[in-house]
Amino acid sequence: MQSFFDFISADYNFPFALSIALMLLFSVFEIVSFLLLGGALSHWLDSFLPDGVDADGLHAFDSLESALAWLYVGRVPMMMLMVLYFTIFGLTGFTVQYLMMEIFNNPLNVWLAAILTFVVSLVLMHYTAGGLYKVMPKDETTALSVTDLIGREATIILGECKIGKPAQAKLTDQFNQTHYILIEPELDLEKITTIVHDVSKVNRFKTIFKQNDVLIITSYDKERNLYGGWIKSNL
Repeated sequence: MQSFFDFISADYNFPFALSIALMLLFSVFEIVSFLLLGGALSHWLDSFLPDGVDADGLHAFDSLESALAWLYVGRVPMMMLMVLYFTIFGLTGFTVQYLMMEIFNNPLNVWLAAILTFVVSLVLMHYTAGGLYKVMPKDETTALSVTDLIGREATIILGECKIGKPAQAKLTDQFNQTHYILIEPELDLEKITTIVHDVSKVNRFKTIFKQNDVLIITSYDKERNLYGGWIKSNL
């Protein structure tokens, strides 16, 4: 019977053993970074990536943005996502090869196993990262409530914002806390005028908002956990 060490160090398990090794390495880096630099390594990695995602549902992967959104990039720290994926990929690969050995007494080809595990791991990553995001402390746990953000300005950082298709936006409150929100165009002109007062500050003729557009938050839908807003006028 093959020993545990012989199994994990076998050639057909090389990608999965490497993945676990990388997970341990990045975990050490993250711990050291947190203790010495206050988590600066995570912040540095996040600065190279989109800052948020639309994770409310699974959409067709018509762009890199939607694929990253599905994996919760920007809502969960990138270093945490990397450690999570390496863990899932390694353990899933070991499991696949173990089952193949137990059932057929022969492992899968290493590259076939790696490709299969890569796809399965992405799906597992989506649900695991989603669960992790739900239990992570949010910026909204500060003294501000979600409705306190109404009237503030938010910048779209990921996706295209239009009716029925919210985009991810980012804003900073008066306590210098960063908030990532989902926002879509406001349909109620009364809400716009109530919040903005001076309608010359909003552009009512533009109905599709894109990355880097600055919106004024005009409402909050609790049931959908979704904000409404309208683009700030350049006038």
